[in-house]
Amino acid sequence: MKSFRRVTKLLVVVALILLCAPQSTAQVAPVVPVGKVVEKVALRARPDQSYAAFLPSNYTPERTWPTIFCLDPRARGKIAIERFVEAAEKFGYIVVCSNNSRNGLNGAAVSQIFTDLWDDTHARFSIDEKRTFAAGFSGGARLAVSFASRCQGCLAGVIAGGAGFPSGIEPDARTSFLFFGVAGVDDFNFGEMLNLDKKLSELKVPHRFESVAGGHEWTPKDAILEAVAWLTFHAMKAGVAPKDEKFIDEQFSLRMATAERFSRDKQYVDSLRAYREVARDFEGLRDVKLANDQADLLARSELLRKEEKAQAEAYLKQLREAGEIRSLWMKPFDAEQSKSFRFEATMRIDDWRKKRELAIDSSDRRLARRVLSQLTVESYETAQPSLAAKDYSQALANFQLAQAIDPKNANLSFEIARVYALKRQKKPAIESLEQAVELGFKDAERLKSEEAFAEFASDPRYQKLLTTLSTTQKQ
Repeated sequence: MKSFRRVTKLLVVVALILLCAPQSTAQVAPVVPVGKVVEKVALRARPDQSYAAFLPSNYTPERTWPTIFCLDPRARGKIAIERFVEAAEKFGYIVVCSNNSRNGLNGAAVSQIFTDLWDDTHARFSIDEKRTFAAGFSGGARLAVSFASRCQGCLAGVIAGGAGFPSGIEPDARTSFLFFGVAGVDDFNFGEMLNLDKKLSELKVPHRFESVAGGHEWTPKDAILEAVAWLTFHAMKAGVAPKDEKFIDEQFSLRMATAERFSRDKQYVDSLRAYREVARDFEGLRDVKLANDQADLLARSELLRKEEKAQAEAYLKQLREAGEIRSLWMKPFDAEQSKSFRFEATMRIDDWRKKRELAIDSSDRRLARRVLSQLTVESYETAQPSLAAKDYSQALANFQLAQAIDPKNANLSFEIARVYALKRQKKPAIESLEQAVELGFKDAERLKSEEAFAEFASDPRYQKLLTTLSTTQKQ
């Protein structure tokens, strides 16, 4: 998770100063059709870079429009923007999602990508400077928060899915942007997001936190709708958007009903949070006495304290269990041990895998999914810098740990094959490639273009794999 957070501070600050510089008011007629997603809009100044874009069907350059810049950790602009289309059309937002910003880039590169994206969209579209937001998932969420924290007002808010503030940046009394956080109940960052919610509440920072079904993945469309509605509400509250009393009434009723439903379902932590958020958001706009009274009542409940304690203990257990398994896996072989450390780690992983597949949602299933997804993401994150440093043994150990958690993952088998090839270990490299193909790997071009396999190109088994993949692609 740490590598998600590494952004070179000085370079980001410089880039964000550029972002906040006055933009030309002259608007160029967009080449983007309204009411539909365009998967690739090339930057005029950098044709090698692009973004996915959506303009609401009533878009016109004669007025300014609220805009969301979204960042996917794997530069998948299309996947990201699909989550926003319904909300963007309903509430009248421009959405642009980078096809280049991703985890693993250095601070200079990611700052330049965002700056170029900002410049191109401001030249191309009619953007409301007071209603400009960033959104992201995982490492993309951390980048969105980083930009909002450092650009001193150029971003009015952030929608953060699956992750919060990056290392080196903590919320404080000066945090002025709106924050809408979302995490799946199976997400390994769920505990982090709960703690962030408490911190923001103590600081009285305008924010909301929503838990949803699922794990470490992009925020679902329903939650995006809620997030964009919330940003729209706050724009009305701040006087930067026309006030719509009917819309405010609807939002108040919906959110009170949600708080009441949580209480009926005995989700006391969620209910308390929902009532407090209603009271905070609607104070001065609607009568919030009932929300305050219900929040006070819940805050004194023993059932609430019990649930809060269980959540805190689950998070600590997740961190401890994942840390112990990783430590065991990475220990060198000890001939004096009756069973290897890795064997013990494997047994513990297998136990969590069984719990992960339980049919009914439970605290055990949630914990299992958080532990295993944390280990998987950490393994990928640790393997990449190890590869860059040519520490192939460390990279291999991390990919193998991820494979122990997800043994049917074809891409992991391919990555393991690549590391063996870099170690010049031909036999296990070919065997891992064969395993990848058996598991469903189909990218012949990726295999042919991978330089690590160049010295195996004449091997009959390698040639057979290439032939198999090429034949499959033609069918």
